[in-house]
Amino acid sequence: MFRRTLGAALVLCLVGSFALAENFQGVITKIEGDTVTLRSRGKKGEKGTTQTFKITSKTTITKAGKKDTDPTKVSSSDLKIAVGVVGAVPAKIEAKEEGGDATSITIGLGGRGGKKGGKKKNKDD
Repeated sequence: MFRRTLGAALVLCLVGSFALAENFQGVITKIEGDTVTLRSRGKKGEKGTTQTFKITSKTTITKAGKKDTDPTKVSSSDLKIAVGVVGAVPAKIEAKEEGGDATSITIGLGGRGGKKGGKKKNKDD
């Protein structure tokens, strides 16, 4: 009886901790030391808001996979290089609160998807 109660309490705590985490989506514009600056989109004609998060040793950084592939793990140094080269990397950050420790960072969330219809192929091909 005690084991069931203890197990149920443990499961409830784990599920509750995942439910409390928030997702923040935008572009990573700057990485300094262990802090990441994320800029989210604003409404039309307005500037987006900037938020900062801390990268800890428990933070998982992954690159989103394509349609039928799994995400791949990325190191924080690779993320710094990508932000330095490109300038802004699209990302989704999961954290318990704004300005807190990031639990996971997912980069490369797709793009615009190209034009509707795409390029037309020649009939000869």
